[in-house]
Amino acid sequence: MKSYIETQVYAPILVSLLQDLGEHNDVDVSRDIQYCEKRLSAEGMSFLTDVIPTLSTQLEEGLQSGHLEPVEGWKLLKNKAVPAFLSGFWLKIFFGASGSLRSDACPNAIRAVRQVSRFFKKIELPCSEEAVANAYAQYISTDVEIGQLDVHTLPKGLYSQYQRIADCLWTKVLGSVDEAIAENSLLPKHGGGATADRLVGNAKYECDWFEALEAYFPSSAYRVTDLGMNSRSSYEISQEIPVVSVTTVPKVPSKPRIIAIEPTAMQYAQQSVMGSLYSAIDDSRLSGIIGFRDQGRNQELARKGSIDGQLCTIDLSEASDRVHPHFVDMMFRLLPNLREAVFSCRSPLARVPDHGIIELKKFSSMGSALCFPLETMHFLTVVACAMVDSEMLTFDRVIKSLKDVSIFGDDIVVPNTVAHDVIAKLEAVGLKVNQEKSFLQGRFRESCGTDYYAGTLVTPVYVRQPIPQSIQDAEQLLAWVDTVNQLAEHGYTRTVHLVQAYIEYITGPLPVNTGAGLSWIDAADPVSAKTRWNRQLHRLEYQTWVASPKVVEDRLDGYAALTKSLLSLESSPEVRIDVVLSGPTPFGDRGRETKHSINKETVATYAQRVGVREFDHSVKPYTTRLQRRWVV
Repeated sequence: MKSYIETQVYAPILVSLLQDLGEHNDVDVSRDIQYCEKRLSAEGMSFLTDVIPTLSTQLEEGLQSGHLEPVEGWKLLKNKAVPAFLSGFWLKIFFGASGSLRSDACPNAIRAVRQVSRFFKKIELPCSEEAVANAYAQYISTDVEIGQLDVHTLPKGLYSQYQRIADCLWTKVLGSVDEAIAENSLLPKHGGGATADRLVGNAKYECDWFEALEAYFPSSAYRVTDLGMNSRSSYEISQEIPVVSVTTVPKVPSKPRIIAIEPTAMQYAQQSVMGSLYSAIDDSRLSGIIGFRDQGRNQELARKGSIDGQLCTIDLSEASDRVHPHFVDMMFRLLPNLREAVFSCRSPLARVPDHGIIELKKFSSMGSALCFPLETMHFLTVVACAMVDSEMLTFDRVIKSLKDVSIFGDDIVVPNTVAHDVIAKLEAVGLKVNQEKSFLQGRFRESCGTDYYAGTLVTPVYVRQPIPQSIQDAEQLLAWVDTVNQLAEHGYTRTVHLVQAYIEYITGPLPVNTGAGLSWIDAADPVSAKTRWNRQLHRLEYQTWVASPKVVEDRLDGYAALTKSLLSLESSPEVRIDVVLSGPTPFGDRGRETKHSINKETVATYAQRVGVREFDHSVKPYTTRLQRRWVV
């Protein structure tokens, strides 16, 4: 079956893609097609996921350095300095004789090489046992390395500089969060993902608590809604040290991504801090510099940098695993409640397959709700150390100095005048710069999933999932329909129609441009989908497949159900109930009375949104299914 999929499905798709790209660029791809078919037949899927992507890496290095070096494993065109494979495109980018970058390098040809070489790079396939074992070993090795970092011996006064800038940046912006923690008024929530104690759905509201959380997340205020009765009869407070479960998730076939699954109670508390951090920073002048929800600014600055070269893009490797706890402590030195809270909801131990339980030297791993915001804040503080005169610090001066900086997680954009100093300081604090994905020279820039050359978008379309085999393969069908629609936006008509025919063999005819469900933005036969006229609503409707999760019976009652109810109310300010709470109130200030208004509309809204069903049922994680529906 594997050989059939590779030779009879993926090979024709790649051939069609080459034909589309050849037509768009007036390039003869007949030999490239023969070469691809031959190597795919001999090497299988690894040719698509591991071998071809090396061409894109070499291309990007050549765009930055101005010269294309020989690509290992790829023959050169006779008497030329470019690879024979895709030579028609290479010659529109580099001079054949010397390999030097052309001043008129064609962005469409650049996109073509990247499209072919990266098309299957990110497909989610199972990794080999060796790749998984290597990933766990690297996780351990990185943690040991971070543990050996002595922050007090940072070069050239960087330690004191970091402390002064951190005080200036975060004390003012996060003061409200510090106060909310002191008043026990953070708003916690449960996520929809996996937890180390394997609780799902409504069972998360009945999780046991940890003693480590009690000082800053008291169970009487956060764990159970008891209206001041302080009863602990329905749950336990564990004296154990919280342990995360380290596991792998798909990233690329040759290297899985490592995540750490948090215990339910720890994730619940982390979410409360995360939400407050996001709100406080979004409401501050830092919102235009660091982003938690919107990648747009990074992408726009990357585009500008590809035009004039004045902005550089920097990418970090293993970013989540390289934040030393001491830097988190330094950022919140003048915010004692926030500092203690983030450490009290940090899981200090990790269970790593084949390695047992280890004590973490890093602050947290990907999987903690605090990992992303804290690493972003840490990176900004380090970048500021390279750009701000720490002897004349004011908040306004720091903001002004950072006006051309944008940070979204481990994607960083900085002015080229400070790029090398920024990299030096990032590496000094234990971070690892990904040289292959950082662009300081030339006219190519990459940030937050968008790639530009000289202002032109050259981001390829990616295959994210294996080709579906039946209607039960919901995730694969959703991913492939999205991929086809992206290909259609680029005008790759041959490839679009080929894959559409394959998908519709499984689904039946799909409509075009519907508001919901599986649909195409363009189709070879746009009138083939089933339609009907809805006489009650007076509209034309199309039949298609709509994704929905599986709902299972999952009863919740008692104080846990009340907790879920009030959390739902707090998360929707327009919905209130008429109740007076006093004493240690849930999700509110201690000893403060609060009264909420009520009317028929808000009660109806709340009953409709929360309702009895949410206390009797829950969504089963990772169970997307497709069902036929009529849509407009």
